[in-house]
Amino acid sequence: MNVESILSQKGTEVATITPEASIKRAADWLRAKNVGALVVTSNDAILGIISGGSQRQTGWHYQHRRRGQTPAG
Repeated sequence: MNVESILSQKGTEVATITPEASIKRAADWLRAKNVGALVVTSNDAILGIISGGSQRQTGWHYQHRRRGQTPAG
């Protein structure tokens, strides 16, 4: 398997988010788009990538699930 075969199955749409977006917004967008990562962009420049793993590293994911609460966005 190669990247081309994955793209042919998943498509070529790229999900993006701005650096000003909250972590909650990013988590919601990851779920809504059913993707594992978002490309962070500003004025058509790529600034980085945020992934579901990024959420877990910050502890947000664990706290959110443990308490059953929705953190402020």
